[in-house]
Amino acid sequence: MQETTTKGGSEWRVRLWFNGYAIADSTVDRDLALRLVLHYWTRFAKLRVTVVPTLPPEQ
Repeated sequence: MQETTTKGGSEWRVRLWFNGYAIADSTVDRDLALRLVLHYWTRFAKLRVTVVPTLPPEQ
């Protein structure tokens, strides 16, 4: 993962997908994002998981 730093620190958006629907959507720090991805992959092996850095707020 490439780190993105925002005002509040590093934030990542983690989503769990069922077909075209996001059934879980979280914006969390880097460490929690890694744990969440591992949990989703273990628990929901056949569903798609995406992780993207959040964009920093415009100044």
